[in-house]
Amino acid sequence: MNYFWVNTPEYGDAAWSPDQEAFVRELMAETIDTAQNVSLEVDGRTVQNLDSLRVSGAVGACTVPDDNIFGIPFDPVPHDCVADGYWALLSPLSVGTHTIHFAGGFASGFSLDVTYDITVTNR
Repeated sequence: MNYFWVNTPEYGDAAWSPDQEAFVRELMAETIDTAQNVSLEVDGRTVQNLDSLRVSGAVGACTVPDDNIFGIPFDPVPHDCVADGYWALLSPLSVGTHTIHFAGGFASGFSLDVTYDITVTNR
C-alpha cells in the first residue's frame, strides 16, 4: 500500500520548490492515512506492527521509461520523485518455495489483494 509521485512535465521538470514538495507530501499523506485492512503474511505467518512499516521517503531521482504508467512522454533524464506508504524489507528467505501475501485498501475504494508464490534456489 503505497503512493509515489514523479515530477511529470505538466508540473515542470525542474527541481521542486519547497511549496511543491509540501503539496505533494500532503496529497500523498492524505491518501495513505486512509489505509485500512492492511495485512502481510509470509509463509502463512502474519507480520505484526505494520504501522512501523510506513515510510515517507526523501526526494530522489528516478527515470521513467517511454511506456510508463502515466501514458506521457518523458525526457530520458532523472525526474524528482517521492513516495509514502507501507514497505516491507524481508530477511533473505531459505531455499525452497515461499508464499508472500499482502492486502489492503484506501477510503477511495481502491484495494488490492496480492499473492506471490516464489521459489528460492542456490546459485
